[in-house]
Amino acid sequence: MLVEEGAVEPVNAQRYAAHRLSVEMLLDRVRNARLEGYAYADAGIVSGTRAVAVPVFDGLGQAIAAISIAAITDRLGSARLGSHVALMRRQADAISRRLDEVTRARRRVP
Repeated sequence: MLVEEGAVEPVNAQRYAAHRLSVEMLLDRVRNARLEGYAYADAGIVSGTRAVAVPVFDGLGQAIAAISIAAITDRLGSARLGSHVALMRRQADAISRRLDEVTRARRRVP
């Protein structure tokens, strides 16, 4: 069971339906994002857009944030997705390293 299964409330089903999602579809997206290492929305909330997001991890390997981009459909197609994800992962890794440095420095301050 995913942690999210307990967090996804059936009472939100109407909200999901407004975006053509079911609870099961949402949980499938979470599972897929974990497997792929990024989340990709082929159809964004705004018509004619797509979006992709990558996680930012803390020093313990827990996802604590994400960075994302959204673009018009033509600019975020499958041909360019891999290069966008690679660039975003590099930035997410840089953020993670910096957060770890700051955390370690704060522990040393009396």
